[in-house]
Amino acid sequence: MILTGQIENIQFPATRMAKMDSVEDAATWMDQEGRNATSAIPLLIQANDPDKAKSLAVQLCFAYELLGDWQAWEDVISHGIRLAKQFPSSFYELTILGAKVNLLRYRRDFDSALSLAESIYPKALSTKNKMLIANTTNLLGCLRMDVGDNDGALPLLMECLSLNEDIGLRHEIGKILYNLGTVHRSSGRFHEAIKNFEQDLEVCLEAKDASGAAETMNTLALTFIDIGEFAKAEKYQRDSLRIFQSLGNPHKVSMVCNDLAVCLRQQGRIEEALELHLEDVERSRQCGNLSGEALAKANAAVLLMVIDENEEADSLFKEAISIFDALGDRVRLARTVVGQIPLLFQVNQGDLAADEANKAIAILLQRGEIKDVVHAHASLALEFNKRGDNPSALPHVEEALRITEEFKSPIFRATACLMATVVFSDLEQSDPARKYVKEFASIVNERPELAVYFAEHYPVLVQKGYPEMNDLSSRMKRND
Repeated sequence: MILTGQIENIQFPATRMAKMDSVEDAATWMDQEGRNATSAIPLLIQANDPDKAKSLAVQLCFAYELLGDWQAWEDVISHGIRLAKQFPSSFYELTILGAKVNLLRYRRDFDSALSLAESIYPKALSTKNKMLIANTTNLLGCLRMDVGDNDGALPLLMECLSLNEDIGLRHEIGKILYNLGTVHRSSGRFHEAIKNFEQDLEVCLEAKDASGAAETMNTLALTFIDIGEFAKAEKYQRDSLRIFQSLGNPHKVSMVCNDLAVCLRQQGRIEEALELHLEDVERSRQCGNLSGEALAKANAAVLLMVIDENEEADSLFKEAISIFDALGDRVRLARTVVGQIPLLFQVNQGDLAADEANKAIAILLQRGEIKDVVHAHASLALEFNKRGDNPSALPHVEEALRITEEFKSPIFRATACLMATVVFSDLEQSDPARKYVKEFASIVNERPELAVYFAEHYPVLVQKGYPEMNDLSSRMKRND
């Protein structure tokens, strides 16, 4: 029952904290009593205790973020903002507005979140409170990263790291290490990213921060996928999934299920991956996460194409595109368009595919989504090569090679080299073909898991460009 009405007969507890034996117990309590706790905020104001009301609002923000109950979190923030206006306090106002920035980030409204973060940053500096400045600097750095401005994000995050080192907050240092790892990963510095993520994971485990550890495990897994270490990635993801399931956070469960499915897809386990994505469609729908639902549909559509269920794939692509367009989520819309490229070529709409893909590439470049840009060029090159139009394939091959010269992801570099081998061979340009097949072989021989990946994803290209891969892939599968 939700608390309402007057406060005359309400008895405040003698202690301010309940004893909980586990995070799971706390999550259960919040599920049962969280709405009552939220209703207590205005009652505390009526009781002329704004300090308690502010403290409760801040604590509930943390709790609802952990549980992924975005609507309840928004309700608390609304109470909190009214409190800030009624009982002004710079520290409290900036804390509540920081929570609002975080909620906007979760909902992928990055432009609104960035605008709010930029507005509160100078206010935080004026307080000269190191902790408040550090938190606000971190938020602004993360938003710069979210919109693809890694160069703008890095100095802010380094400043934040220095502030937290001065304060001596080890847990906060871990969070900044995570964010720095994310910047390094986005910029193609994968080994630096792994080092940062591993350092943060150590801090989370030391602090018994289950949610933080699970988040870091999943992002660490994605970085291992970037360098072709799929088995290690899957182990981290399954550990992460178990933690988020125990916490009951549907949005985080959805996130990890999606990423785990991508890892399974890379290993050729199409049916397992498809099942996860289809389950995630329903999970996201139930918790009201439209963007997550559309993402699951788009990813399921890619896999349906693999098993030749093109009609169902087309339907899911259209639904996903419609949702992302309505939400204004340009990055996920662009990724979905890229995923649709093979299907459009199959129905003889290659020119439309190329036009839409080029628009998507422009968006992805603007937001710093380099891996997706490489994937788009590789996909276009492959489809043009399939229909024998190698002159049209060549510019996409050359662009993929150029980008991966600096963005050193083994998977994407090897993909670009394999595409180059085949296209240059078909164009009877033997010197560059030999050059790139040699580089491709070097990458794959150093990372045997990639042999299975390329045999599964690009079988025709492998047969044409590097037939020796078939023997290596067969040996890998037997070893499994």
